[in-house]
Amino acid sequence: AVVSTQSTGEDNRLEDSTILVVGEGYEDDITLDNVRGSTKQGTAFVEDNILESVTADIGAVHLNFGDCAINELHQMTFTLTNHSSTDPYRFSWTPQSNITFVPNTGHLHPRCSKDIIAEFKAGEPVSFQNQEIPCKVVKITFPQPLAQVADWDDRMMIIRWISKKPRKSLGSTADEERVASPSKVTKKDSKAEKEKKAAEKVEV
Repeated sequence: AVVSTQSTGEDNRLEDSTILVVGEGYEDDITLDNVRGSTKQGTAFVEDNILESVTADIGAVHLNFGDCAINELHQMTFTLTNHSSTDPYRFSWTPQSNITFVPNTGHLHPRCSKDIIAEFKAGEPVSFQNQEIPCKVVKITFPQPLAQVADWDDRMMIIRWISKKPRKSLGSTADEERVASPSKVTKKDSKAEKEKKAAEKVEV
């Protein structure tokens, strides 16, 4: 952006001067927005660009859960947004004790956002002051077009029930019985015919 401003000296045209100001602005690809808390004592606010350890500068969210009861779950939510029109990203939160993020790992497609839930639960008295929790954000690519790639995060699972011992199908058992039955009947019939022939010989 270019801004031009002019300064004029009163009653002296030689003191007129023009100042040219040149500046460059940019928009972060990934931002954290819409911080919301579910606890009465908890507060939260966003401060831009104070996390330098992440791959992309996404700023930082300050979460204050306040005084929390032991073994009681407290939640706060915020939105992770991808402002890029072409690049998908992968995000992953560093594991922490007593604090978890849902989802913890996932993908952000271009011009898409995802709600993140920050959960705090402690089984014993603990105190956190300015605890940093880095989020790693990296640009990713897919072998197929983005339109063919479904959204994903670690909440999405497919459950399959797998039997440890394979069962014999009912069809195979029935077939075996059908095959075995005629042979048994044939053997009985042949034995009866032998006894009948032997009896006929005795009578003669």
